[in-house]
Amino acid sequence: MKKLFAISLASLLGMAIVIVPSGGAARAAVMPPTAISSSNGITLELNAQSEGVWISASSTNPTDTLRISKQGQPLEVFLASGQLVDRNVTQGEDVTYSVEVVSKATVANAIDAGLASTTFKSNSLLNDYVNFDIVAATVGVPYADAFTLVGLPQVASAATVDKTLFRYQTFIPAAKTEAKGCYSIQYKDQNATDYFYKGDNRGFDPTPATSRTKHDVTADWNSGGNLTGYKAVGWSHLLVYKNSTLLADHMLKAGSENMTATVTYESSTASAFHMRNDTHNPFCELANGIFYDIDVVLHRNGSYSVSGTALNAPNHEIWLQDVGTGTWSPVHLKTGNMDCLFPIINGLIFSCDVAVANSGIF
Repeated sequence: MKKLFAISLASLLGMAIVIVPSGGAARAAVMPPTAISSSNGITLELNAQSEGVWISASSTNPTDTLRISKQGQPLEVFLASGQLVDRNVTQGEDVTYSVEVVSKATVANAIDAGLASTTFKSNSLLNDYVNFDIVAATVGVPYADAFTLVGLPQVASAATVDKTLFRYQTFIPAAKTEAKGCYSIQYKDQNATDYFYKGDNRGFDPTPATSRTKHDVTADWNSGGNLTGYKAVGWSHLLVYKNSTLLADHMLKAGSENMTATVTYESSTASAFHMRNDTHNPFCELANGIFYDIDVVLHRNGSYSVSGTALNAPNHEIWLQDVGTGTWSPVHLKTGNMDCLFPIINGLIFSCDVAVANSGIF
């Protein structure tokens, strides 16, 4: 799900770089790939993947009969609870599903007549029920090339998870990376031969010594899924060399005001938020910033979804932790192209916008 981006002429005139999409709208569904909706003891959970939508419906009343519909057309009927997979979906579309409590008498008659069992489907009966309650939700079916699923261990029991920590970090893997002329004139040294930015000198790691940015959101399931956040920006170092001799190590730190996390909803079983980062190199106004813009849904049972976009530089990593056990699971590990931070260097057109999308169980 890549788009070509073009740099405006303003960048060539010494003004701020403006990046605009050159390929039209992104081919993607509008809605995130997971959703949960609940009312009056009825719960509908949806998890969309490129090959189908996993649907789970349940009622706190064991005598309720539930009918699941897609876009208003009945799919299946269950007693009390049930799951099914709808593989008749198109990648990139938004799909609405609903679950209704339907007439118990009609179901009882169907079972007595031998037309249904505890879990059953009968086209002649699906449209004959009387509605009592209805819960609906919409999900977007992702494209197959939008993400690669990561194999993750399942938690032993959803009831054991008290808190879930979501962590998004960015980092420069090398010990240093070329500045490529992108620094303020005040740092120009007539004796210098090379300029570098100090890197984090590490690989993918949920608890590293340093990062360019760190962005945490924790869901406290015992407090109604209450979401709390933490954010931090690392120091930027401009290293000035004469051949192999270090002449100066200039240090600045960007602010964290452009790192935001906004709550979408909170509950004791699922919480969602929108996360965004647009932090720029304090030494170089012309450089692109570290950028991502994502929607996240976390479930207490261990399932999750992440969808959005990011600038492909530097390295990006997303981790999830069951805070009680301290176990970390990878969600998104992406090696970046540092040229995406310096788009003037190799021409004016770059494919630097990449998908950040994943769903699964941790």
